Amino acid sequence: MSKVFFCIFGLLFLFFILFFLWKPKEEKLPSKGFSYLSAQDYVHAKEVFEDLLKKDPHNVEALTGLGRIAALNQDPILAEQYYQKALSFEPQNFDALTFLGALRITQKRYAEAEKIYDSLNERLPNQLWIEDALRVARAAQPRDKQVSEIETNQLVEKAQEFEKKKLYVEALESYKKLSDEYPNNFDYYISLGQLYENLKRHKEATASYEKALKLYPRNQNIRLALGFSNLYDQDYVKAQEAFESLLKENPYEPSALAGIGRIKIMTGKDAEGEQYYKKALDIDSNNIKALIFFAQLYQKKKMYKEARMLYERLIEIIPDDPDVQEGLKRIQGL
Repeated sequence: MSKVFFCIFGLLFLFFILFFLWKPKEEKLPSKGFSYLSAQDYVHAKEVFEDLLKKDPHNVEALTGLGRIAALNQDPILAEQYYQKALSFEPQNFDALTFLGALRITQKRYAEAEKIYDSLNERLPNQLWIEDALRVARAAQPRDKQVSEIETNQLVEKAQEFEKKKLYVEALESYKKLSDEYPNNFDYYISLGQLYENLKRHKEATASYEKALKLYPRNQNIRLALGFSNLYDQDYVKAQEAFESLLKENPYEPSALAGIGRIKIMTGKDAEGEQYYKKALDIDSNNIKALIFFAQLYQKKKMYKEARMLYERLIEIIPDDPDVQEGLKRIQGL
């Protein structure tokens, strides 16, 4: 009788452990990712969060964690994309709002940061860290300038609308109406640089990207943009320096490889340049820069069939790009 009792008790205890205390490993992964994040082990944290997103593209903790990693790697645009996506699934997520507020402060968008931390303070009052963040946002934002900040945001929105319609000159005029003080932020310089690129004003694009880089010197996207603006301005020395510095950190950065390939072509080393393009496309078969440069090389070598194939592929990826449309039009019938 006692043996039967102990067997039944043991089975009930095991059931209790399995049902109430044990959780699947993946449920613990978000906190594991944040543990890596706290330890500044961004590589493993990113792996954990990306693995979670593969299983569940709506995982808010994973999106927030990836946003935080992007912010710490000085990529505010990517960070914002992750935070906004997380908030689209869970608008009141505390961590996503907290990190977005911190991002707004680094972007000098203090009124928006104040609004975020005000909402957090209502939900969790008497927290010193929230009150400190509120003080920072308010102190950096003189009350008599709040209206001008609203007007500035309206001008930015107007410029972005012009840009969507490919009215680049009008967009540029909207940006020029902004005050000299407000533009001291990353987003402004990026937008301005891209506008100048679209207008083929590469020296001015370079100047804008250099200002953005001073704010976020480790940002990979800006370093790439600066390399390409120097390349298009035919400053091959500075362009090569930019691309090589990126490749030292990541030898498999396809756009930087494409950039080096383009420099080789422009300095009469076609065979070397072609190898760089092939290497870039081995890493990322849809890399825009490598595909465009390779199509132009085929066109230069009068290999029109191969060039046409690449342009047609580019049209599928970026159908509205005027340079790609022009390139395909130029070789039609050849």
